Amino acid sequence: MSIQNINAVKNYLKPEKLLPVFYLCGEDSVAIDNALKAIEKTVEPLLASELDKEIINCEKGINANTILDSVSAYPFGSEKKLVVVKNFSALKDKKNLTDYIKSPNDFSVLIITHFEKKPDGKSDPYKSLIENNFCFEAKELKGIEFAGLVISLINSKKKKISQEDAEALVELVGDSRSIIEMQIYKLIEYVGEKDVITLDDIKKNVIATRQNSVFDLLNALGRNERVKALKSFNNLLENGEDINQIIGMLTKFFSIIASSIEFAKDRIPDDIAARKLKTSKYFYQNCTNAKYFRDSENLRRAVRALAKADLELKTSGSDEKTIAAELVSTILPVKGR
Repeated sequence: MSIQNINAVKNYLKPEKLLPVFYLCGEDSVAIDNALKAIEKTVEPLLASELDKEIINCEKGINANTILDSVSAYPFGSEKKLVVVKNFSALKDKKNLTDYIKSPNDFSVLIITHFEKKPDGKSDPYKSLIENNFCFEAKELKGIEFAGLVISLINSKKKKISQEDAEALVELVGDSRSIIEMQIYKLIEYVGEKDVITLDDIKKNVIATRQNSVFDLLNALGRNERVKALKSFNNLLENGEDINQIIGMLTKFFSIIASSIEFAKDRIPDDIAARKLKTSKYFYQNCTNAKYFRDSENLRRAVRALAKADLELKTSGSDEKTIAAELVSTILPVKGR
């Protein structure tokens, strides 16, 4: 057996399919909490008494026997007993749970939450958890990996969105789970009775409500609009954006432009090119539309300017706005200079 993705929990959310043990681990605490709530929602209707649900916090100095005593005690007239174990990393004698994990009671549902990377599986109790198919990992999502989350959340609201448009949404709002969820709820309300959320809906709803977007900066640079680019950069800084993240996005922007020039020579379609670069088709096309940097000399100057700005950030101690102004001025020099 192997460690299952946290999304696989949904396969066990019927009374007849409930596992006796769920070990929920990983770095995505929101996904773990959501999985925990989903399991609780399935089990709680089977409980005839509040006494048949127990929450055990391992930070309170308890040992494995406390957990074993709870899962081994028969329920008070209920069909099931629910035991939730939190802060599992604080439990010092975890290994003492091994025998129970190998042969759990059929009347108890034990849920263990562990907000850390997946176990190596070489030692117990983790080895037995994995071997018995009880282990579910919530990996921390990055970049367009959030597209799967977008699709899942929208599907749960009886709506649909394409993979391509889900990736575009992530590119626009960033990879903050809370912000993505907030934007999805806004989109659901915006489309009303429509079954499908499209890129046009995203542009009208999401972009229209985002002030000082990094896309404003990218678009201004791509159109050689020096004053507008500098204003966008300063607005981003004034609104709390990290200059290192902005430079990181600019680096991605210019890197994709460079790759797109080569892909264009080979006539590679945009969707395939975007996949190769692990970005969304929307962002890829945004890069290809930056006509100013289709000129090789303009692109080389931008890349050199980024490298210089990155070095200054690390060594000079200069004011961020000063570095931003110099960066934009170097990327888009005044004509005649």
